[in-house]
Amino acid sequence: MSFLTVTFCVFVLDRDKYTQEQIDKLQQEAIQNMGHQNHKQKVKYVNSLKQENITLHQKYQESQEEVFRQTALAKKYKQRLDVLEGGKSTTQKTDSKPRTAKVPLKEGRNHRP
Repeated sequence: MSFLTVTFCVFVLDRDKYTQEQIDKLQQEAIQNMGHQNHKQKVKYVNSLKQENITLHQKYQESQEEVFRQTALAKKYKQRLDVLEGGKSTTQKTDSKPRTAKVPLKEGRNHRP
């Protein structure tokens, strides 16, 4: 092996060792940040998180049902309003032809001498 190859191998091994040390350090920090190293406390904490998740999921479902009910109610009221407004418009005189704005013609366009 050449000197460069040996140096490169040593460099890679040192880097791998440093990387592994960093991984171990980060894992230990993650464990400490997660909290409890006591297994019973950890189980209790996870159970409380699960219960909180279930509670939040139930609240979400209830809010989605309420949104659905409110949307249906709004649609129902809109239909009633449309019927009432439609009833008023039938008593009023209506034109079957659409109205267009009357704009004078500009010179040079459709101009008859």
